[in-house]
Amino acid sequence: MEFDSNNQTQFEANENHNAGDPRIVFMVKLGQALHRYGVPAHRLEQGLNLVAQRFGMSGNFFVTPTGIFASFGLPEEHRTSLIRIESTEVNLEKQARLDELVTRVIRGQVSLVEGSHEIDRIVAALPRYSPVLSTICFALASGAAARFLGGGWREIFVTARSRQPRF
Repeated sequence: MEFDSNNQTQFEANENHNAGDPRIVFMVKLGQALHRYGVPAHRLEQGLNLVAQRFGMSGNFFVTPTGIFASFGLPEEHRTSLIRIESTEVNLEKQARLDELVTRVIRGQVSLVEGSHEIDRIVAALPRYSPVLSTICFALASGAAARFLGGGWREIFVTARSRQPRF
């Protein structure tokens, strides 16, 4: 085990983690990626169950906002893992790409190795638009919506703090 002093958690070295069943390693990696980019719990559980069935495995999954419980095998010989998710972000582009990957895995169009590499590519991909451009576009769209939906210049520039109720 190695210790990461930045987030005060322990994690196994990659070489130990990869020594297990490659189907389980793939499903854990897929679950982490899906959870990280904001896939709803019911869809994540359903997708992992379908992937487990595709691999001829029995799997049970329970997703919380900060982790995934995953059990594999028959009840009397379950192998259960808790996968902690440290940070999440809603990224619809990466969600869509991962969802497409899940569909191709379930249909048997992608192998474990190819799927694993695809997850790595999706996770490593840079954002399509810079944060500055996204902020400018959001501000312009919000201002336009306020203006064209009956608001005036005051509503466009009023801060959220001044809209809070005063007690």
